[in-house]
Amino acid sequence: MKKIYFIIILVLPISIFSQENLNLNSNKHNIEFKISPTEFYIKHNSKSKKSLKQKLKTENITELSNNYALVKINNLLNKNNFSKQRIELIDKYLFEKIEPILIYKDVVKQACNEEIIIKVTNNFILKKLLKSYDYTLKENEFIENQFLLKIKGITTKEIFKLVKKLEENNEVVFAEPNFIRFLKPQTNDPFFNSQWSINNQGYLGGIIDADMDVEEAWSLATGSGIKVAVIDEGVDLTHPDLTANLLAGHDATDGNLNGAPNEINLDAHGTACADIIAAVGNNTKGTVGVAYDTKIMPVRIGYSNGLPLSDPNRT
Repeated sequence: MKKIYFIIILVLPISIFSQENLNLNSNKHNIEFKISPTEFYIKHNSKSKKSLKQKLKTENITELSNNYALVKINNLLNKNNFSKQRIELIDKYLFEKIEPILIYKDVVKQACNEEIIIKVTNNFILKKLLKSYDYTLKENEFIENQFLLKIKGITTKEIFKLVKKLEENNEVVFAEPNFIRFLKPQTNDPFFNSQWSINNQGYLGGIIDADMDVEEAWSLATGSGIKVAVIDEGVDLTHPDLTANLLAGHDATDGNLNGAPNEINLDAHGTACADIIAAVGNNTKGTVGVAYDTKIMPVRIGYSNGLPLSDPNRT
């Protein structure tokens, strides 16, 4: 008697194992973003903020402003369906708004917040293109016919669709979502753990998190494009943790030192101030500045001869 074997093939939906994507497509774009299954960009009020903090560990909430936060929630039922998650989370936490965290190919996380950057050949076309939206426009003061468009209540998916529609019009030079990019704060400077004012980890008995929240600020900016004049007793122009961020200096004491300190005792006050502001970050040397991509202009307006402050001969 022949034996008959039944082979049962269990087929599972591929989407269970895949990550949800969102595409920005138009005649000028073809960009794919992965949607984070556990992180969200949210807007809250005082009531939802209280609810959120009661139900989540504080390390899962990154406050970005009084009304916005980055939230991580691990125990989700619909990790691969943002639309369902959105409804569940708004209902559970009373959020005013929740948008996906988009992960670009460079692994940097970003979010949309109702804004589009648009440039047109004729600004009169905007009223026609946006007649069905509740919007505000802010003109770019440096670039003609370029605007920051903010549309009340629009979602990320709707922004992507609108960008595609706008770029189909010949009067639109370009339209881009105005992404918020969450740059990962990091530093390999050896004395960073001692800089309690930036990130208080209880150093020397200090209070954990009693600091300036500098790491949170680094997710938005690190000082790039900023110049600061340190008007003091001079800055060490050869300091290994500063030289990459130093601009040409000035000596107002006629010492012709280009902003360097007293040659006799190398007064360190101006150098310390410059270091607090803009010590080079991630160079495996010393400390890190609060705005470590800022450029420093040393301006020497006085000098010290090393004598005590009470000494009448101090200069």
